[in-house]
Amino acid sequence: MIPKSKKYILIIAAIFITTSLYAQNDNSKIGWAYYSLGLNYRNLAFEKTDAQEQIALLNQALSHFLKAAEDEEALDVIYTQIADTYLIVNNTELAISYALKAIEYNMAYTEAYFKLYEAYMRRRDFKSAGETLENYRKINPSDMLTLYTLGEHYYKYLSDTKASRNAFESLLSLNQNVVGNEAYREFANYYLGYIAYIENRYPDSMKHFENALSVNPNNARARYMLMLLYYEACRFSEAKTQAIMYLESTGSDPIASSVIGRVRYIERMGGYVSHLRRGAQPRRQTDSTTQKSLENFISEGLLMAINREDEALIFLTKLIEAKTNDISVRIALSNILKEDGDKRGACLELVAGGMIAFDAGNFDLAGRLFREALVLDDTIPEIYYYLGAVAEEKDLIATALFYYKKLYSVKPSEDLAIHIGYLHILRKQYNRALPYFRLVLADNPNNARAHFMMGLLHYEQDKYKDADKAFLKAIELDSENEIHYLYLAQVREKAKNMEGMLEILELAYKLFPESPDVNNFLGYIYVDYSIDLDKGYKLIQKALSIDPANHAYIDSLGWFYYRKGDYQKALEKLLLAGSGSVKDPVIFDHLGDTYLKLGDKKQALDNWKKSLELEKNAEIQKKIDEVLLDKDDKK
Repeated sequence: MIPKSKKYILIIAAIFITTSLYAQNDNSKIGWAYYSLGLNYRNLAFEKTDAQEQIALLNQALSHFLKAAEDEEALDVIYTQIADTYLIVNNTELAISYALKAIEYNMAYTEAYFKLYEAYMRRRDFKSAGETLENYRKINPSDMLTLYTLGEHYYKYLSDTKASRNAFESLLSLNQNVVGNEAYREFANYYLGYIAYIENRYPDSMKHFENALSVNPNNARARYMLMLLYYEACRFSEAKTQAIMYLESTGSDPIASSVIGRVRYIERMGGYVSHLRRGAQPRRQTDSTTQKSLENFISEGLLMAINREDEALIFLTKLIEAKTNDISVRIALSNILKEDGDKRGACLELVAGGMIAFDAGNFDLAGRLFREALVLDDTIPEIYYYLGAVAEEKDLIATALFYYKKLYSVKPSEDLAIHIGYLHILRKQYNRALPYFRLVLADNPNNARAHFMMGLLHYEQDKYKDADKAFLKAIELDSENEIHYLYLAQVREKAKNMEGMLEILELAYKLFPESPDVNNFLGYIYVDYSIDLDKGYKLIQKALSIDPANHAYIDSLGWFYYRKGDYQKALEKLLLAGSGSVKDPVIFDHLGDTYLKLGDKKQALDNWKKSLELEKNAEIQKKIDEVLLDKDDKK
């Protein structure tokens, strides 16, 4: 029996198709009559409850559609109606045949392709179904329904995530900010998020699920996936927020409760027991059975640890083997070992948890866990290293130096000595940096990195001759490191050795022709000194083709337009280079020069002053003084 809902859809579709088919075909009265009768018989079939009566009426409909086709007018529409009628009676072979005839008659007729797709899907011929939509995509590559259906088809029926991703990404590129197509944006992002998730591209997965939620905050499935992803990324506060919102929309879920409980346990917020209890309950399946997930077991294990159960140690150890990156389990195991008097074992579990947090970028939690580990056992060198690294990530250089020097006292190494020296350079403590580099070079005169850092130390102190010598030595020992050449070029520019600067940059370009930094630096020099503007432009564009968002490269492009005399275009690019949180003295200097050329002295002064705040420069101060003096003269 035919569902009533489909009956009404077909009646509406029939009216629309009849109107569009014969509105401009006054000479096809007979064909129109047969076509209309065919639609009428088919619609009558949907009103019958007796299967034999339905079949009889559908056969009448087919007969009249075939009569209408004898007029050879609008065969794409008629053949598609015939194909649809054959599908209703489950004759997929003839449905496919007539859908193909419709396409042959009019290769651009959308409905025929989707009817053919439906027929192949009925036969579970997923490959042919996909090929049908791909054929239509070639004719109409911007049809959003086709792209969406293809993306879903490749994902669900062909397990081809690459092809699915291609279709959904094409859909999104067509659908940016198009009002009325939010559903396409939402579900394309949702599928792309899932594809990225199963391909272990977690940052991309997060981005797509976030995009799906931005379109539809009620998409509970996207919120659920974000909850899991945030937790795995150690973004615990965000994971907890998503879990709470998910529970508000769904009522209850053991996995979400487990996430909330584990986050509260990790962050020592209290109130985690009730959430862990709910998290330990298995989710009921569609067939009313239950099956425990890993999250259920983790919640159960944490409760065992909290309740001091005898089996907790063995249970948690097995969980570590199953899921080594869950910090809550590491903390719980550490607590049990500490109570059992195994301080070193407890310390090592905190170190493992801290390393997980550090690798995920949660430096606050990592620092807390490493400090707790240090209290338990201060003989493990790795703790000092990670505490130094955490401090460095948070720009606490003095604290980083404290821990690195502690590490150096128990486990010295050349790399660590060089790094300690480098951090002293960052703090402009040049006399403290020098002994570390000398110490390394005394033991290993062929350490290229130590020579490079010695060059950097001299460069920061404006000792350009000594810096030049040190960088040359670094190149001699390690000729495959492009940064050695770039710093040597900078030294020679500062020393006004233009010939030597060009020589080393052009050598670097020969050695590293694909390096965006080398292309940009050489291109900028060609432009800044008006050596070869066109060649400079090409080099800068090559750098931008590799890294289009690099503010230094965009600044170089802006400066090219300045040198060409197109100051408005220069301003546009320089403002882009300095947008966001970028604070670069060179960009502010270039903006000041450009505003001056455009006659805006106030903006010129403001930007030069910003440049001076970041880096003292006598030439920029001179420009400011000249503009101010000119203003005073005109008063």
